[in-house]
Amino acid sequence: MTDLLLEKIELRAHPISGHVSPHAIIHRKLAYFTEEPVTGSDALDEYKTARFNLIQGDTPSQRVSFDIRSYPGFPEDVVSIYLSDDVSSRDAAFYIDKIIDALSLPATAVTWKRGQPYEHGKVRRHPEDRLSGLDIHNIISNRKRFPFGMWATFEELKAKIEQFMSLTAHDLELDGEGLPNWVAIIAPGPK
Repeated sequence: MTDLLLEKIELRAHPISGHVSPHAIIHRKLAYFTEEPVTGSDALDEYKTARFNLIQGDTPSQRVSFDIRSYPGFPEDVVSIYLSDDVSSRDAAFYIDKIIDALSLPATAVTWKRGQPYEHGKVRRHPEDRLSGLDIHNIISNRKRFPFGMWATFEELKAKIEQFMSLTAHDLELDGEGLPNWVAIIAPGPK
């Protein structure tokens, strides 16, 4: 029987060498992906980034480097995934899908992928994007990010979640019991 090596993500210390291009736009804050973003710069701007490798095997050739960047002047809850220009367009589309899966991002968090129509400055959040169980898992899987233990007020929880992603109008609507919809994602009760 062969061992199945699943893709995983590791932090990377050094910038991607050479030129890079954006290949996906994600409607999440940079804090969603890293607690300690680093500052980088390109020919035009300084930006905040989290640097990662997608690992698909044991050899260096089975690692794909990518950055998740947040640029000044863009909405704070929008980041882009950058790959080296050395990656072919066909391979880039494949790797972007693998990266999104490995990061456990809800499909609705993806606002744009290369090859789709795009208008600069008009990034629109997917109409079905809202707080999900995947988001909660990603946010609270690190106890340092969510240090409340067993007790926290709804306002403390809401403030903490909003450090990582913006809640939508749907998330804030009241359910049949008078609680915001996002509360049911955090603490689902009996139906």
